[in-house]
Amino acid sequence: MLHLVQNFLYLGGELFFRELAMTISNRITGLPTKDELKAFYQAHGLVHHGAESLNVVGFLYHLWLGVTFPGWTSVVVTAVVGAVWVVGRKAGWRKDCRSMAITRYPEVLALGRRFVALWGWVVGTILLPMIMLPAFTQEYGIHGTGLHWYFLGIGATASVLYGVRAAVDAMPRELGSTLSRNFLNVLLGLVVLGLLGNVVWQAVTCGDVFMTNINPVTVGFFAGEAGHGVCELASLPEAGDIDPSQCHVSYMRQQEYYTSVRPRYFFFFRELFPGFAECLPSALMPMQHRGGDDCVRQMEDRLSARFEKAYENGLFQVFDLAAPTRG
Repeated sequence: MLHLVQNFLYLGGELFFRELAMTISNRITGLPTKDELKAFYQAHGLVHHGAESLNVVGFLYHLWLGVTFPGWTSVVVTAVVGAVWVVGRKAGWRKDCRSMAITRYPEVLALGRRFVALWGWVVGTILLPMIMLPAFTQEYGIHGTGLHWYFLGIGATASVLYGVRAAVDAMPRELGSTLSRNFLNVLLGLVVLGLLGNVVWQAVTCGDVFMTNINPVTVGFFAGEAGHGVCELASLPEAGDIDPSQCHVSYMRQQEYYTSVRPRYFFFFRELFPGFAECLPSALMPMQHRGGDDCVRQMEDRLSARFEKAYENGLFQVFDLAAPTRG
């Protein structure tokens, strides 16, 4: 709301309402076209970008990406098994031994309503803003920022913790003598995860200017440093080395100062791409050509051929831009 007030005061009433109407229309339907909006913005000295025409398949695909997260299948399977287990524990045979009934039905019903309300809030919070602006969603979906993981994490964490508590409360006798051994295994697992988390944290918080092929806000949040984002093939010229000036986004205030500062690391991601990028995997934008797998592969090949790899996991690789490859 404050940003709209700022625009109104700066642009004036006529231009403000015209820009607002064109932007909302473009975000919903893709009209006016991206090129038409670009010309309009440049003519009035505005820094903005438009969305492509609405692609229903791409829109639905982004909605799906918005409600999934790594390991979601395991959580769903566990939830189904857990629900069957909880209902089974509260079910019993009637006195005539001919039928089964849930002996504590109100409690089971109340529990089910709480979980439906929880996940309804999680999914609604993620999807409603995306449904309001379909054309914008197909390009920039919330999964590009990773913000949906925050809300999904709340639901997943609450569900898993409830399952753990229910199991510990209901099965102490069944666990018996194995309880202490299982607890030790869990404790050792947490220690290992903590050590791995520390490795990732140190890799991300490198303390130097960085480059990345995704939105720099994600990396910058953890690194606490300035960086260049959405750096694509043009930022890795065929002639060699790097060219940060070709990155689409600069996550920094002192632009003039950082033009002379060489980035130290390149965070090359395999996921979390912003929708406005021009070098995206083929499957990310159905029926829209945005560089494709060949473009992404060329970026990885050029980085691997020019710089030493400092770290790698299933999500991203970190290349040391101060350490050229040997040989």
